[in-house]
Amino acid sequence: MVELGIGLVGCGRWGQLLARTVQELDGARVVAVQNRTLSRAETFASELGVVAYETYQELLADPNVQAVLVSNPHSLHEEVVVAAAQAGKHVFCEKPLAIDVATCYRMIDATDKHGVKLMCGQVTRLYPVYKRAAEVARSGRLGQLAAMHVNDMVHIDRVRWWARSETMGALLHSPGVHFIDFLLFVCGQATSVYAVESEVRVQQGVDYQDSLFLLVEFESGVIGSVECTVSCLTPGRRGQIVGTLGSLTYDPNESWIEVATWKGERERIDVSLSGDRRAQMAIGVRAELESFIDWVTHDAEPILTGWDGLRAVEIIDAAYQSITQKRPISLPLPRP
Repeated sequence: MVELGIGLVGCGRWGQLLARTVQELDGARVVAVQNRTLSRAETFASELGVVAYETYQELLADPNVQAVLVSNPHSLHEEVVVAAAQAGKHVFCEKPLAIDVATCYRMIDATDKHGVKLMCGQVTRLYPVYKRAAEVARSGRLGQLAAMHVNDMVHIDRVRWWARSETMGALLHSPGVHFIDFLLFVCGQATSVYAVESEVRVQQGVDYQDSLFLLVEFESGVIGSVECTVSCLTPGRRGQIVGTLGSLTYDPNESWIEVATWKGERERIDVSLSGDRRAQMAIGVRAELESFIDWVTHDAEPILTGWDGLRAVEIIDAAYQSITQKRPISLPLPRP
């Protein structure tokens, strides 16, 4: 079998996870890696037994590379994705697709123009707990959905490029984008966004606010909300979905879902790999990369596309407009 040759742009922790996962799959093989710090690329390349490059342009010029994994700082996604499209390489780009929606459109336009595929790595919806919760919600068991809430009050030290809005974006670009995408996955098309952020910044080395509440209205009539911070020393993640026939609560850290109906039924679903977040992450990453490889090599229906990435960033753009203008912002935003 001819394997798809894949190049990795960005040899950070997550990029290395993507590359190692590809090496475990059928139909593809990482053949080259690139990092701005060449020594890091060379160290990882030695582990994989592949070639290392200092620039992404060198990697894209390698004829053995037919597709790329983009896992560099958020602000650099566009230049790599557009260059890859111009070189005829298919692209898997980590979330967020870009820092703003105008950039997302340019990336999608470039890949469309050059006839290559673009997938955005919105992996959280593929973790077993989130995937099972979405299946229950979308099955009709809860009836017509009315409300959904996501709590993401965690502690993540923001350092290096993650602490600068110029390269990172802001709180909703990560980790908030995960839960915005999950809201969209469960609830459908959004029509309005309202957001407020705390005027108090806990992590002083960060140049954006680190606590935010988000409210989203959907075409289906559902209201969705996200409370998000990276500065909670007593962290927790949990979500609730309410429908006309019943409700559910999910806990991704403890790997369970509880479903209750107005008929008095109550069920606890213990998802496999209970409490093992790394194992859940591995399943999600494997699923998205398998889909990407099948999409590129067999034109199979993808589970995620660049448009999924754009819609999440569109809500982020609207949220920060809402904060600045102190009012709800209607969606979709005008296309730049």
